[in-house]
Parts: sequence; C-alpha cells; structure tokens
Amino acid sequence: MLLYAEAMESAPHIYLSALSWLPEKTNLQNSIAHSFRHLPSIKPKEDKWECTRWMKSIGTEIWSVAYSNDYTLFAAGTRDGTIRVWNAHTCEAVGDPLKGHAGLVFTVAFSPNAQWIASGSSDRSIRIWDVASAETMKVPVGHQGSVWSVNFSTDGQRLVSGSSDKSIRVWDVKTWTMINTLFQGHTGDVRSATFSIDGSRIISCSDDKTIRIWNAYTGTQIRGPLMGHSSPVHSVICSQDGQYFASGSSDGSVRVWNARTGVPVGEPLRGHTGSVISVSLSVDGKRIATGSEDHTIRIWLA
Repeated sequence: MLLYAEAMESAPHIYLSALSWLPEKTNLQNSIAHSFRHLPSIKPKEDKWECTRWMKSIGTEIWSVAYSNDYTLFAAGTRDGTIRVWNAHTCEAVGDPLKGHAGLVFTVAFSPNAQWIASGSSDRSIRIWDVASAETMKVPVGHQGSVWSVNFSTDGQRLVSGSSDKSIRVWDVKTWTMINTLFQGHTGDVRSATFSIDGSRIISCSDDKTIRIWNAYTGTQIRGPLMGHSSPVHSVICSQDGQYFASGSSDGSVRVWNARTGVPVGEPLRGHTGSVISVSLSVDGKRIATGSEDHTIRIWLA
C-alpha cells in the first residue's frame, strides 16, 4: 500500500461511512450544497485531491452519512437526533427531517432498493424509516446500549447492528424480529458490523481491540479474535469482490485483511496521527479513504 494523498483538513471526528466514490454522472461529486459545513466533496486532480465546495451548515453536527446504492439519495444522521435526506443529483432536500430519535444518530444505512433507511442512536434504538413518507415503519427492540452500526445485507433481507452493549444482532427485514442472539465474544462496544458481499459472514470490530468473523446465519465465530490492532477498532468494511476487508483503529493505523483466512495483507498503513474513526473502500477496491481525529482524510492507493 502507498499513501496516495492527504485530501483535506477539516473539523474533528470525520466520519466517512459513505463519502464513497460517486460515479462521474452525479452532480454530488462536485457539489453537495445545502447540507454540510464540515464534510467536503472531493475529486482527484493529477496526484492531488482538492475540496471543491464547503457545505452550508444545517445547524447541527453530522455523525453519519450514507448514499443509496443507485446514487440518487444521500442521508445524514445528526447530533440533534434527526436524519436529513437529499436528492444526490439536484442537492435539494427530500421532505422534512426524519424525527423520532431522542439521541445522537451514530449510523444510517439505505436498504438496497432505497425504500428504507435504517438508523442507530445513542438512545439505544434502531429505527426503520420509509423514505417516501418520512415516517418510522418499525423500531426493532433488543439492544441495551447505544447503537453504533447498522448495515443491510446485499440482498436486503437482513440488517445487522452493533452496540455498546457488546452485542451483534441480526434482524429479519420481513418481520423485524431477531434471527438469533448469538455472536458472543466481544468484550467491548461493537463499533462496526457489516455483512460480507455474499451475505454468508459478518465482520465486526470492537473497543476490545479485536476483529471477529462470524457465520451470519448461525452466529458462531469462524475466525478470530484477530489481534492486529493495539487499540480499539472503530470501523471495518468489505471489498466489493469479497476477498478483503479493511479496518481502522485508535492506534492510528489502517489494516487490510484476507476476508476468508483473517490473515493481514501486508504491513499496517500509517500516517494518521490520531484515531482512525472511519474507513471506506472505492467500488473498484483500488483506494481506501480514511477519516481521523487528526482532522484529516487520507486516500490510500492499492
């Protein structure tokens, strides 16, 4: 791995959960107006990356962002407990803010068909929103702590969540009931949990400094604990081909792992001087974007 460029300096706690490599056809790559003060739109220019526009403040901190799979919608979870949705092409707000959470919205995710948004909050709840009506459809009950992470399976049939109660839960989208309550092993907050592309596995990371790979259907641990980081691990994400996943940690490093064996690929990526809070992979798997408490975003080239 090679450091490609340092993208920008911004405010503390940059969350990149979906500042994810928009295709050229979307206007949002050049402008996400009317939305953010702190999160920039970035694009390559030879060997440098430049901020093309600062976003207008919406009056509250942004803690999570997500794009729909078809790149038509963009959502953000905020400190004031609301979720905002924009048209990704026109940058215009879609409806009113989604209201219902009583705490910070740490995580948002679109369903694959973009009909729903799942959100997790410091109020210990998950909410499922109908995008068209801006209404809460369901409030799956189960976690006893803040919900740090929600992600849909690629087929849209399941949702996985990770929480400060040290648990991972998988939900059946048809009934919004828990499929099982296993996934036992983490001894700290589960900061991130995501499905493999084929939906057969779940990869999770935790404040306990470990990464674990699970059978997504039975909840049994397949690999781990993976011990490559020396501090809490904040973020994991799988490559589109399912062969690798990347992780970011409070130790300031980024690691790439073989998704099947759990073995690290190469040496840790170093350069950040603060905790790596979020990691994102480009669709082609050739670049990794990382956001850190050192106020920078870095782009790493495979």
